[in-house]
Amino acid sequence: MALTIEDKLEIHELYTRYNHAIDSGDGPAWAATFTPDGVLETSIGSPSGTKELIEFCDTLNANYRPRHWVNNLLLEETPTGVTGRCYLMGLLLGEQPGISNTAIYEDEIVRTPSGWRFARRVVNND
Repeated sequence: MALTIEDKLEIHELYTRYNHAIDSGDGPAWAATFTPDGVLETSIGSPSGTKELIEFCDTLNANYRPRHWVNNLLLEETPTGVTGRCYLMGLLLGEQPGISNTAIYEDEIVRTPSGWRFARRVVNND
């Protein structure tokens, strides 16, 4: 079944909710962009499941003031959902603002009863 315009818009909103939630330090809202057993793979940790994701968000925001900027989103259907790929520019705010990293997100996205969610997100730093 082809992705509908509504599916694509909902997935775009998923990316937006993810960024706003992690940047504002709202761990529960950020973790809710993942499936309950969702995984984030990064160079600074690989939390899995809602509890670990919330803790990761809380720790990140206790130590940094992040701002996530993503663009050039590509979506492709798969037998189990959608793969997403986009560019990330991570910014740090505060006393010494600047670019913290650039990367490519590679995502496995699935439809759940609550809507589209990340099942697995890999951050490939440049």
